[in-house]
Amino acid sequence: MLSSTGLHILQDSGVPPRVDYTTLVFVHGFGCHSGIFARMIPYARKLGARLILVNRRDYPGATPYSEDARSLLSPGTVDPDTVRSSVSYFMKDRALEFSEFLAELVQEEGIPPAQPRTGAGGIMLVGWSIGGLWMTAFLAHVASSPHSQTLRQYVRRVIIYDSPSSTFGYPRPENILDPFMLGMQGDKRFATPEWFSGYFAHGRTVDTPAERAYVTARAPIAKGGSDQLLVFHGYHCGLFREIWERVLYLEPHPPSPAAGEADVGRARDLEPERADDSESDSDRGAWDDVEVRHIWCDMAFWEGPHAALMVQAELADARAHGRRVRDVGSVRLRGMNHFAHWTHPERTLRAFLSDENCPIEVEEPSVRARL
Repeated sequence: MLSSTGLHILQDSGVPPRVDYTTLVFVHGFGCHSGIFARMIPYARKLGARLILVNRRDYPGATPYSEDARSLLSPGTVDPDTVRSSVSYFMKDRALEFSEFLAELVQEEGIPPAQPRTGAGGIMLVGWSIGGLWMTAFLAHVASSPHSQTLRQYVRRVIIYDSPSSTFGYPRPENILDPFMLGMQGDKRFATPEWFSGYFAHGRTVDTPAERAYVTARAPIAKGGSDQLLVFHGYHCGLFREIWERVLYLEPHPPSPAAGEADVGRARDLEPERADDSESDSDRGAWDDVEVRHIWCDMAFWEGPHAALMVQAELADARAHGRRVRDVGSVRLRGMNHFAHWTHPERTLRAFLSDENCPIEVEEPSVRARL
């Protein structure tokens, strides 16, 4: 079903028998549409959940990006400030678009509101892999959405699921093979499906010989797609780091970078009703206590475990320095790779719904030093 926002509901598991069911809205990652979550559908009814699988723009069933929106990902300049401004505008539009989609979903589908005292009902948002960018952008910008107050009654958990460390803007480890970023620079050792879906036993370092074997001497895949441009520019211009900081630190933030008049003119697909730049302190504060959970797979390719280590290190460092930060839960899926939802669908769905956290210990001083 195509939403008026341009996003597409690929599959809906339907309403389970319980009245106070929980709705999980899934956003997919790079290259795989939301059909990748379909193996969890048979377990939804048993667990009292409703699963809604959403395809982003440029994926099957969804409306493609307009040329104006796409031009924001190719600003035609190497000036970092201009690139950041342009991509920032693109991501804010994605966040407000997603907010509008959720508001439409709540209204049209009669989703039960969240019940904080019983931990039932409401919506859990799940962004897998680079879909985690839609989660952080949503949290960073939902307060400026006209639907903010309504959605706060429904959204009770935001799950960043096995997202690469690049989507948080963390620096790359030294002396590590980096096929995803190298591929976007034309290197032929581009990340292959085998690399994304492999199992890697990580020790005290995140790189493994097995990972290197999967990505050497491989033919490059097509460049220039919207996801590829977004990840490359968004990481290198520092935008992903900025978005993550807006999510993590519950302190006054400077206004998010605004695009110049030329960029605004190009992005004509930004609907006026969702382009509200107003954002009061009370609006932002209303989202400070929404639960954020980082779920990661300890046998995924190195970026997932690296992200887990860095998030926990940053939280510990911020608290040690007296900074006010959001509470980010951590769940480790042991023995699972980046496609845990495909190979272990019931166990993974239970992890999304569970109230248990399992933070990791940060052992390496070098990790703290890089923050």
